[in-house]
Amino acid sequence: MEDFLNPVRIKLLIKTIEDKCTMKPFYKFFMPFAFAAALSGCGGNLLGFDDNKNDIRDDVEAYIDSLNFLTQMQRNSMMQMAQVYQHIFKSDFYTKDGKVSEPVISDLRNEIDLASNCMVHAFGDNRELFTSMVKSLRRRVADNDPRSDKIKEFDQLAQTVYYNEIHFDGTEDTCFFTGQN
Repeated sequence: MEDFLNPVRIKLLIKTIEDKCTMKPFYKFFMPFAFAAALSGCGGNLLGFDDNKNDIRDDVEAYIDSLNFLTQMQRNSMMQMAQVYQHIFKSDFYTKDGKVSEPVISDLRNEIDLASNCMVHAFGDNRELFTSMVKSLRRRVADNDPRSDKIKEFDQLAQTVYYNEIHFDGTEDTCFFTGQN
């Protein structure tokens, strides 16, 4: 039994579950799995696991990789947007004196502009697929209340902060994700 409660073993068990959070009801009955769920980011954790340190949660990366009907460029554009969401989760939106950090919000908005343009470039004229994938990605990254709340907070703050919006003429390639660290 002692080996079964080993945190390393629990982490390995959790990594075998494709969507870690779908097993939540099971955790109520088995304490080791409850511990593993907390480690995986299924509970209140904003960041989750990122074993390869590419600023994309492992479960989100696995989801995007599984979208075999998309081109590699389309999957890479989704990875870039997933990185932006992870940056939002990592960011402190306020200064030490409690004021909104306008440079942080502005930088994140610029990252969103670049990633959005990348996705538009990657998906081309297929607006229906583009819209579907944007919504799907957002649902995937905001899969618990703390993550959803953090994105909502950012969206609200972003409306209050002036920033120099990046304008694209449609020819710029703003895709930076290569799949390498």
